[in-house]
Amino acid sequence: MTFLPGGLGGHEAASVSLSLLYGATQAQAVVATVLIRMITLWFAVGIGIYFFGLIRMRY
Repeated sequence: MTFLPGGLGGHEAASVSLSLLYGATQAQAVVATVLIRMITLWFAVGIGIYFFGLIRMRY
């Protein structure tokens, strides 16, 4: 468990470790972890920023 926002660091370490445990190479594990982080966290942040701008322009 980590006290950083979004589980930053702890999630990545666990994800890479589990990927390596199940037979992925180190490069595959790191790339998969980065992609998962980008998709799950930053995609939602991007949607929020988009709609914040949309609402701000209307009101």
